[in-house]
Amino acid sequence: MTTKISILGSGAMATACSILLAERDDQSVSMWARSPDQARDLTEHRENRRLLPNVRLPDKLEISSDIDEAVWWQPFPRNSSARPSKKLPAI
Repeated sequence: MTTKISILGSGAMATACSILLAERDDQSVSMWARSPDQARDLTEHRENRRLLPNVRLPDKLEISSDIDEAVWWQPFPRNSSARPSKKLPAI
């Protein structure tokens, strides 16, 4: 059974996590980019040229700026958000 995983974000950490998770044959991974331009660039070049240059994105990694497309709405999906700590509320 394939595990479906959605990564919410397209920064350096989200990209690295997406790459590592997509390496497994039993996992299907999508990465959501907030900007359509960023999603298009990631898809076209298969690389996060700004934050992780020269690191290839796996062909099976799905990339979208459409949240409904990037997140599989099913029972118990595996979703992760990779956000810079400065964007998190103070504890």
